[in-house]
Amino acid sequence: MKKIYFTLSIIATLILTACSGTGNQEGYSYEIFSGKVKTKLAEKYNDVHSHMENGLCIVWSKEEGHKIGFVNAKGKEVIPCIYDAAMSFSNQYAAVAKEIDGKKSWGFIDKKGKEIVPCIYKEVKDFSTDGLAAICINDEQTKDDLWGFVNTKGEIVIPATFNNTDGFSEGMARVYNKKERASGYINTKGELVIPYMYDMASYFSEGIAWVAKDDKYFTIDQNNETIFKLKKGYEPEGDFHDGLAIVSEEGWFTPKGYVNKTGEFVIPVKYELANDFKNGVASVKIKDGNYIYINTKGEEVEIDD
Repeated sequence: MKKIYFTLSIIATLILTACSGTGNQEGYSYEIFSGKVKTKLAEKYNDVHSHMENGLCIVWSKEEGHKIGFVNAKGKEVIPCIYDAAMSFSNQYAAVAKEIDGKKSWGFIDKKGKEIVPCIYKEVKDFSTDGLAAICINDEQTKDDLWGFVNTKGEIVIPATFNNTDGFSEGMARVYNKKERASGYINTKGELVIPYMYDMASYFSEGIAWVAKDDKYFTIDQNNETIFKLKKGYEPEGDFHDGLAIVSEEGWFTPKGYVNKTGEFVIPVKYELANDFKNGVASVKIKDGNYIYINTKGEEVEIDD
């Protein structure tokens, strides 16, 4: 594997996307608010996240330590600035962390600020639509990081026995076993329904997951049946959306295109960058450095801003 889009890496964590620190960095601004609300926020907070999810937006206090809280679209603080790190709300819950003895301990809150999962875990990953979130503990004996799953009541429903996971998608979660040095899949009961056999494995999306074994890429269904093998010299770059997935030539910074669910290259591999399709449209970067929109036939289209 030359790229890390997929989650073969057992160290990929949400820390890369969590918000912490003081704000005032690229990607953070007051621009999603306007008028009096913007002025009010600028007076009260050190900085404001550039995105609002589930009607709430992350803010940093001006007080020493720059604790994190959440405001609504009117600028009202609905969750006080008491956290040392946080992620945006996803599926009605947000991951938050408190610093204890110099280390961040993670849990989850709901939109009213109620702590539904206590801040006791080394790492966490967002709740899925299946109502489960991945949590990580450090095994005192082996010193290994082990992953399991909690529900929205904070109950551990799948014990922390896995060396890594991505979380659930379409009722399945990729899990990694260090001893086997391979990934498989569990269901929401924690049962291993696809054995540890793959060098790389991705989320299930539209009933399909990308996997790799012996440097060969192919797709499987939830019964572990092969759907198609990707043409040699190419590698997957994204999951399936609107029936299409991004692929590229092997290597770094190589051209990108799209395949359908049978492995047919329906949009040529020619773009510098490509994004997932949504509602039949995707943005791509062409050779002159500009972005255009294309439909699922690869035709350039115009959309309203």
